[in-house]
Amino acid sequence: AREPGAEIGAVLLRRGILDAAGLERLKKEHDARSQRSALAKRYEIQERLGEGAMAVVYRARDRELKRIVALKLLRRTGPADSSLRARFRREAETAGRLTHPNIIKIHDAGEDDDRMYIVMELIDGKHLTEHPAARSGDLRARVR
Repeated sequence: AREPGAEIGAVLLRRGILDAAGLERLKKEHDARSQRSALAKRYEIQERLGEGAMAVVYRARDRELKRIVALKLLRRTGPADSSLRARFRREAETAGRLTHPNIIKIHDAGEDDDRMYIVMELIDGKHLTEHPAARSGDLRARVR
């Protein structure tokens, strides 16, 4: 059985569009794209919602459960930054153990393609900084 795309590759070589090294690079790029991470296969990122010092939060669609979620991805860090990874893991574990109507539910957490993530319930609404009381100097008003 011939490899998928072999005919196209042969035509590209024959016509001088690509040399053997270029065709090999093209195959490797295709293989890398077609073997997306499990995280990318399950969640479709729709928009960026916000970011903090250690992570970026996205609105995403869970393809498997057909629901909208918040996907928090730890920024890519070097191997030396194990303290940041440990903090992120503790956040996921702690939040995952909590059950209260006023606390976001954690659906999943883990690591995929060397990138840590937390999948959470998404609550639509205004950002707290957009609330008029947030600009108030009155602490009681901001808490309410």
